Amino acid sequence: MVVNGTEEGDWESVGQLSEMFPFVKPAFGLHPWNTFDRSPHWLGNLEYCIDHYGGFMGEIGLDRWIEHHDFDEQIDVFTKQFQLAAKKDIPASIHCLNAWGKLVELLEAEPKPSSGILLHSYSGSLELVPKLVELGVTFRLAATFCWIGRRKRERHFKRYRLNVYWSKRMHLFNHCQRIW
Repeated sequence: MVVNGTEEGDWESVGQLSEMFPFVKPAFGLHPWNTFDRSPHWLGNLEYCIDHYGGFMGEIGLDRWIEHHDFDEQIDVFTKQFQLAAKKDIPASIHCLNAWGKLVELLEAEPKPSSGILLHSYSGSLELVPKLVELGVTFRLAATFCWIGRRKRERHFKRYRLNVYWSKRMHLFNHCQRIW
């Protein structure tokens, strides 16, 4: 089970959780919603947690959907994190909303971790899938994507399932807000 630490304040807790429960694989990163709330030493702290706890990179990304975002700041933080993932050759879990063009541009420009790139809760177009596959991306769909009654999503899911690119690179997951 992968547990994401998405802000600097929870990285140590996620790392400690992985020490308490060996089946937990920690992932550390600054989610685009949390880029504004970081210390001047965030990148060093991130590298320390990855090294100390043997973690992945995630969840990082770009998001133009949220209000009052600083997109240039998101790009800078994402690029540094993605470069670190490539340098350490650890998988990177990426969040993206309303920023697909910029994400593709950055993925094309930057070295990529050979250990993998995972797009968390993919919401982009079907037409973009072949390009992302060419860039080495694997896709993850939220379990809510498949809920009965979500007709539009069901139609898209059926299209994806029939797509050869998608069939080899799809994962389903569910968000767990709390573990009791």
